[in-house]
Amino acid sequence: MNMFDEAHALKTMIMMCGLTQGEIAKRMGVSQSYVANKLRLLNISDEVRKRIIESQISERHARALLKLRDAKSQCDVIDKIIKMRLTVRATEALIDDMLIEEKSTSLYDSLTRDKVRCFEEMLSAAVKGLLSYGIKVRQDTDEFCGKRFITLCIDDR
Repeated sequence: MNMFDEAHALKTMIMMCGLTQGEIAKRMGVSQSYVANKLRLLNISDEVRKRIIESQISERHARALLKLRDAKSQCDVIDKIIKMRLTVRATEALIDDMLIEEKSTSLYDSLTRDKVRCFEEMLSAAVKGLLSYGIKVRQDTDEFCGKRFITLCIDDR
């Protein structure tokens, strides 16, 4: 029986018997956190579970993967665990670094979007200013291949 089978059995006991994690832990002679940690494993996708079992990585490695939200990132870390023979502590450090990088990239993207929005607002204000002086100008915005194109047409006739 692997760690996921154990977790599934615990979940079945909870659902069928209406027991709490604490009650199951007491009957099994383990801590409530042991039961909770086993149950957390059920949040791992079937694809990643298969990779964990095939790779024979530890349960603690598997739980560390839960910090990552997507299966691709989890599988990438599994590959690194195997290739680099990472300890649990090294795996947790790798995942923490990935999350910090992801967060900073997300913040950068957010700041970039804000700057672009601000630029577009300034451009629209400039177009309104030109129109107020009687200059014929038109601003068009198009999206293509994930990029935004802003075109200004000025009729100087």
